[in-house]
Amino acid sequence: MTALLTLMLAGCGESASEIEQQRAAAAEAAAAETPSSPLAQLPRTGALTMADRTAWRAILRWPEPCEESFQMSRASDAGGLAFHPLAAGLSTVEVLCAAGSYQPSHLFLRFDERGSSPDVAVLAFPVLQSEDGRSVSRATETELFGETVFSADGRELSVLARSRQIGDCGIWSRYTIATEHPKLSAAAARLPCPVTPDPAAEWSNGDAPAGWRSVDIK
Repeated sequence: MTALLTLMLAGCGESASEIEQQRAAAAEAAAAETPSSPLAQLPRTGALTMADRTAWRAILRWPEPCEESFQMSRASDAGGLAFHPLAAGLSTVEVLCAAGSYQPSHLFLRFDERGSSPDVAVLAFPVLQSEDGRSVSRATETELFGETVFSADGRELSVLARSRQIGDCGIWSRYTIATEHPKLSAAAARLPCPVTPDPAAEWSNGDAPAGWRSVDIK
C-alpha cells in the first residue's frame, strides 16, 4: 500500500516529502487563524481597570468578602489587581480587598496554568501581629493588611503593617512566596508605638524601615 501511494504521488508530479511539507504548512496556517483562548486575551500588565477585574474574577473567583470590601472602599476605576510571574504558566495574583491610604488589605492567589485547566488557590500566610501594641504573636491568615512590595523576580513579598495612621510604628514581614505555602523569612517591628509621634517610617525596595528591631521568627 505504501509503495502504491508513493507511485500515485510520483505520478502527480509531487514526492511524498513535498506532500508532507504542504500538510505541515497548512496545519501551521490553520493554527495561526485559530483565535487564542479568552484567558490568553485578558490583560495582565499595566494599570488594570474595573472591567479587567470583573473579567478576571469570573476565572479566579476570589472570596466574596474581599470583593465586597473592595467595592465599598474603592474610589476610582483602578482594578486593584496585579500579576507577578514566577515561571512560565505560574504567577501570584495580588487582589486588593479593602483600599486604604495607610493600611490596605490584600488576598494573594497562586494561579497555575500549566495543566489542562487553570488551578487557583488562595494563599495562607504565617502572620505576626500585636493585639496589645507591645508583644508579637503569630497567626495564619489569608488576608494581609499593610503596604506590599514584590521582589523583581516575584519570589519574595514584603509587607509593612502600620499600627496607626501616622505610620511611625508597626510590624514588617518578608515572605518567600515561590512555593505553594508561603514562608516567613524575616521580620522587624517597632513596638510599642512612641508616646510622642515620630515621622512616618520610610522603607525602600521592600526592606525593613531603618531602626526597627528584628523579630525572632522561629
